[in-house]
Amino acid sequence: MDKITDEVRLREWGAAIAECNNSGMRKRERDLSKLPHRIVPHEIPEEELREQLGEGWVRLPDQIYKKVERTVKVEVVEHHIAVYTDKAHKRIVRAPHPAELLNNSIVTPSLAADVLNMKYADAMPLNRISEEFKREGLNVGRNVLSSWVMRLTERYLSLLYDRLREEMLKQRVLQADETYVRVTEDREGGCLGKSVMWVFRSGEYEKEHPVILFNYQRTRESAHPETFLKGWSGILESDAYSGYKKLDRENEGITSAFRDRRSRSQLGNMRGVHMRTI
Repeated sequence: MDKITDEVRLREWGAAIAECNNSGMRKRERDLSKLPHRIVPHEIPEEELREQLGEGWVRLPDQIYKKVERTVKVEVVEHHIAVYTDKAHKRIVRAPHPAELLNNSIVTPSLAADVLNMKYADAMPLNRISEEFKREGLNVGRNVLSSWVMRLTERYLSLLYDRLREEMLKQRVLQADETYVRVTEDREGGCLGKSVMWVFRSGEYEKEHPVILFNYQRTRESAHPETFLKGWSGILESDAYSGYKKLDRENEGITSAFRDRRSRSQLGNMRGVHMRTI
């Protein structure tokens, strides 16, 4: 009886493992189906097939297995622009060609996307990005990468920032806050200088087009949020910093909803007392 029970259990375990493997294989196939595929054929020359199988051999369905490769390919794209002139050499015509991201620079959209992604999404310092490129055969210094980031930001990403700000200022409720940051370029007497990063975002209930924007400034003056919010009217959620209170006093269209830390603490204490009394 025990032997039969053990055999049944083994069959059940085997069936469970097979089902688990099949489920895993189905998930893998779904995941891989979203990626581009490159087919690599592996075939036997006909002469060798005749030697092994004789005449009249038949090809059966291929055995297929899949692997995933991730390759970083660095190559120089050399543009040759055809130049033409008339017989009198009075007029020159050049063939159409892609516009350059930055004049007299080797940077391309794909290379720029890599740099920005590595720096901001992967939090890699520029010197490490430079070293990574060097291992791939591309010698680009940190100062060049820094120049690319700043120029690309000013020329292209600033337009996106301004457009997002336009959308933000259409919303009725906004939130604001600020914090001190230390930035290398703000060195004072050999020490890192203290600057301020302001953040403005959509209200909690703005689900359709939520926007979050950062605004770097050297100081904590109230003029900075006033400039950022110029022309806007609505409810501004913030802490009780005097700069926000000034906005509330001097701008009829702005109503401030302050979140005072001490008030929240006192309210929490009151709730605690109330609960203990009950």
